[in-house]
Amino acid sequence: MDKRTESKLASFDVGDKEWQVGYHFNDICDMEDAAACNLLEGLAILADGGYPTTKQLRGLLAAMIVAPINWPPKQEDQLKAVGMLIRIDTLVPIRMAIVEACSLAVSDELGQKFREAMKAAEAEVSSPPVDGAPAVDATV
Repeated sequence: MDKRTESKLASFDVGDKEWQVGYHFNDICDMEDAAACNLLEGLAILADGGYPTTKQLRGLLAAMIVAPINWPPKQEDQLKAVGMLIRIDTLVPIRMAIVEACSLAVSDELGQKFREAMKAAEAEVSSPPVDGAPAVDATV
């Protein structure tokens, strides 16, 4: 049984499939070398309502996803598999699911910080473009 199922889970959809993510510190540590970046720093950026680097986002998703039975055993292949899930139209829901999973796994005070970041991400979906950039409808 995947140890992430022991934690509280958040979910996001890609196409007609629902994926679940959960926070487990050891999985994040284990994925950090393969991801070639600081994943804990990526979580801190998310907690502050920011955007982690692409490597951090992909690494966090790979570390936190509740893997199906046929999931690749090698971390490098897992990174590639989750990278296929991260698209323009799934970027915000994936980011929100990671933030939600973290908010469910931590103390009330830190969880509140993650929830505030999640609300900010939700607001971005419907907010006007910044600096004249074209609007992107992330709900498609």
